[in-house]
Amino acid sequence: IFPNAPIIHCTRDARDTVLSNYFTRYLEGLPWSYDLGDAADYYASYRSLMRHWATVLGPGTKSGRAVRMMEVRYEDLVCMPTDMADRLAEFVGLQPHEAMHRHHESAR
Repeated sequence: IFPNAPIIHCTRDARDTVLSNYFTRYLEGLPWSYDLGDAADYYASYRSLMRHWATVLGPGTKSGRAVRMMEVRYEDLVCMPTDMADRLAEFVGLQPHEAMHRHHESAR
């Protein structure tokens, strides 16, 4: 749909992700999330799929087009919000702006 759009892939520590899914009772029901072993297997499949897309869509692929994909760790966003906001802005082609560092002050 958007062939030149940058892709931001946000990840989180596998243990936190698996436990969060395990303790969440989804309205639609996700059977894999109700068993820790199944949830861990599902997460491993997800990581394998993302490694595949990073290889397929990355620079120098056979397709001849370089899709920009940036993996961002949730923990980095929490620990270094200013630095990560600047990096994300630059990644998508924007100039970092001071207002991004004060997002918590904006009216909702």
